[in-house]
Amino acid sequence: MVFDSFQGYGFVHHRALNDPAAFDKYIDIATRFPDRTHIMEGGICWDFTDNRELLYFRHPSFIVDTLSAADVEQGLRQRTLIGPSSLSTVAATGALVVAELKAGRGDWRRAVRTLVELLEATLPGRYWIDGFSLPMLQYVKQLSPATPITLHTECVYNGRVVIGAPEWPPLRVRRIDEIIEIDGVIIRRRGSAGFMAKACKDVGAAGKTLLLSRLHSLQDFEYSKSWGAAAGYMHWDFEDLVKFNDKLDGLNDPDTTMNNN
Repeated sequence: MVFDSFQGYGFVHHRALNDPAAFDKYIDIATRFPDRTHIMEGGICWDFTDNRELLYFRHPSFIVDTLSAADVEQGLRQRTLIGPSSLSTVAATGALVVAELKAGRGDWRRAVRTLVELLEATLPGRYWIDGFSLPMLQYVKQLSPATPITLHTECVYNGRVVIGAPEWPPLRVRRIDEIIEIDGVIIRRRGSAGFMAKACKDVGAAGKTLLLSRLHSLQDFEYSKSWGAAAGYMHWDFEDLVKFNDKLDGLNDPDTTMNNN
């Protein structure tokens, strides 16, 4: 599975696929730091009305707002939007991709099927699909059992995950170990360190890969490593982050500790 291919901690570059300037920035970082695990993240939207088959990366401003087909086509032409063709650039760097299912128009099942086919053709073994909607994620697994999927959540508590998505019902709570389809859980960082540590432990106990989002400080990053996260959505200068990561790894390296003694 893609998570097993990480070279150490996975650095998720949040919204790297949602903005052309961010895309160029993180492609440059992935090129300059090839020994790190870079994960380009972006929200995926679609327009599959009538005979259209439009996929584009965008983070909706109001959860479910979408662009018209004309605006999408213009955005892709003028490169104010990132489209599927840019995935080949990501592939050339050796980076990975996580596509977060967002919103769209038309048949979302056709859109998901097209997305899976596209990612499998462009980045085989180097992508996974994330989302808040359990039915959408379950549909991914029906289409392609080998495609890794992660459930994004605001909260994990007592072995249960809170599932919130713009669908009916909009909120539900499930035991993590009972959702056999998902391969990992992405928890948004919130609350005390003790609360998060317990939540992270519950994810691991359920046999799921743990990832964390909304990490806005070096302390959050250090916590995420101690909590067992395979990757995190870090918001920090990447060069400073790498130095801090290597310092932490050196402190925790048994050989280094033995030599220091």
